[in-house]
Amino acid sequence: LVVTSESVFEHIPSKDLSLILENLRTYAARTNRPLLILSRPTIFTGICGSHLTEWYRHNVYSKKAKRSEPWEHLRKRRYVADTYLNELTRADYRHLFEACGYVIYSETVENPGLGAEYLHEPALREEFAAWSEDELLSNEVMFELIPATGADPL
Repeated sequence: LVVTSESVFEHIPSKDLSLILENLRTYAARTNRPLLILSRPTIFTGICGSHLTEWYRHNVYSKKAKRSEPWEHLRKRRYVADTYLNELTRADYRHLFEACGYVIYSETVENPGLGAEYLHEPALREEFAAWSEDELLSNEVMFELIPATGADPL
């Protein structure tokens, strides 16, 4: 059983996401089927995490004027997307997956370093002292998950 999710998990409240993950794991165990979940959420702490179109990955380095600042959603929050976001960080996803009975088989950052050039501004880096580069530059991460118990589907 292979379940794929691309840019969806960030739109599901974390309690509901937990239920979905637990139900998938339970179903696979009950039917004695190996399970692999491929999920690529947009990480909230990444520069793309706001879902503001001007900060989508293909627009990050555009010369076109932007109304908001890099990581606006972690700073001033003057502009918000017209969609629900659960605001989970990369660390939150790791914790959620493990709490729901999964092992992260692999974790791959898509477009690594996207936005790094903005972090060279000393004032901005100081403002984000609480956030690691692992969080700020993650943006989209492909998680491959397997149940902590059961057959390895790979």
